[in-house]
Amino acid sequence: MKTVISALIAITLLGSASAAAAQTAPNPTQFLDVAMQLARAVDANQALQIWESASPVMKRATPRDRFVATVNQRLSLNGRIQGRDWSSISRVKIPAGASGLPAGEYLTVALAGVNKNGVAIRESISFVLDGDKMWRLAGYAVQ
Repeated sequence: MKTVISALIAITLLGSASAAAAQTAPNPTQFLDVAMQLARAVDANQALQIWESASPVMKRATPRDRFVATVNQRLSLNGRIQGRDWSSISRVKIPAGASGLPAGEYLTVALAGVNKNGVAIRESISFVLDGDKMWRLAGYAVQ
């Protein structure tokens, strides 16, 4: 299972375009597919495997035990998210010194659904373009 999660999170920029061109125009559908699979992995209580395959950015920002505890708390409170669908996909380039995040290119997929009690839930799954030109998980949050 760890290999499957790793493959999901590390999105290689493939195709005939150069890596530079791919960086400026990532495929939103590819990120949406991966985000949905990661959200289902969260529902399946695979937080540890997800964290282990995440980007160094996420690992520095969120220690493993805190990430796993936060995801487990979300599962306990909300259960599996039902009717999950995407609501937005956004991309931003953060220059050095501009925010609390390291400089780089980020892409966030927002998913909307309802919890076990019928309450609206929004999940944000963010990716960062790492130095090896692979997109990796940079964050997972639930509101």
